Amino acid sequence: MKNLAALQILGQTSFDSGALSGLGAVAHQVSAAGTHRLTIFQGDKVLRTMPVLIQPPQVMTADAASAATPVSVQINLRDLLPELGQVMPRQPQPSLQIPAQGYMVFQAPSGVSGYAVQLRTGDSDTQPPSFDSRELQNGDIFTTTILRPGRYSLVNAVTGAKGEIRVEYPVVGNTPYTPPDALNVQVTDQGFQPNAIQIKPAQGLIFRVGNTRARIQIELVEPDDGPSGVGVAATSPVRRWVNPSAPK
Repeated sequence: MKNLAALQILGQTSFDSGALSGLGAVAHQVSAAGTHRLTIFQGDKVLRTMPVLIQPPQVMTADAASAATPVSVQINLRDLLPELGQVMPRQPQPSLQIPAQGYMVFQAPSGVSGYAVQLRTGDSDTQPPSFDSRELQNGDIFTTTILRPGRYSLVNAVTGAKGEIRVEYPVVGNTPYTPPDALNVQVTDQGFQPNAIQIKPAQGLIFRVGNTRARIQIELVEPDDGPSGVGVAATSPVRRWVNPSAPK
């Protein structure tokens, strides 16, 4: 199963901030202290609802507050969901505890897709959610990593803004390949900045949502299999190895 998940990740050519897969994550900064409700979806199906405790910020000096870095709490949804064929226990589960002004970073399990999360204040369903990964708002972040070289369409499904991403074909050299640092992309009511993006394979993308609403969708339009005649597979570059003759 692990090998299958790895192959699915290598061949992934579609990315959606509102339907998370193993190569994407969304981050949301929480502010209001108190008990909240986290609901996990796959498509329209509710998989689990659980409490989240947002702790009040600690009292600190002005100098310490200005130097403090918001805490990021990584949440792999796999750890909050039952194993295949099992049912979550009915007894109350301990709530997640997040410091106020910290970031909740949600990531889907490898090899699956279609996950979304929603955060509500209290127990009422009549109030709109404070956060819904299917429609990101000001301050939210979507990150992803594209492995497959090629040309991709980039769309904000909420506003209709469009852009393009080109992932370069890797050049094989004498030194191990190290992806460059992640590229930041601003998402505003004017669109994507920049909206023509060129990155290396496995270079991260960080979409920072400004004063707008967003659902970021990326789709492969034209694959890049390298120079013609190389015979590159559809999922990843193929490197052949020939057993050298024994030294004399």
